[in-house]
Amino acid sequence: MNNSIQYSEDFKLLKWNNFNFEPIEINTLSILEDPKHYKNSFTFRDAIIDAIETRSGKKTFKLSLITPDYKSSKKFYGIGFLEDRTVETFEIENTPIFEEWFINIQRFKSDDATKKCVPSIYNFSTSLYSSQPRF
Repeated sequence: MNNSIQYSEDFKLLKWNNFNFEPIEINTLSILEDPKHYKNSFTFRDAIIDAIETRSGKKTFKLSLITPDYKSSKKFYGIGFLEDRTVETFEIENTPIFEEWFINIQRFKSDDATKKCVPSIYNFSTSLYSSQPRF
């Protein structure tokens, strides 16, 4: 895969354009049965981690998901930090099922269910689930 970069001292000098974000489809999400169930967030996280591990054949230690602003872009970008100090970059295909899950997760964390999705950075691992606004 040409979207993998070995982590080294020079890694922090790289710019966004130095990375290749190959599309990946998250195809393990089923129809959302109970939108208000708290486990949905973890199912969503696990589906993304599993897709990266399956694609790379390596364990993912941490994964960052960068969500769109829906004004200038509708793309979801991911950066996976893998077990062999490789950084894997990808773009998640914005399929209808993925977007349904994401909107549900985004709204679930807010008290206001009518609130628009805000650009965020999610950080995932098997024992981590956090998010913060991108701006």
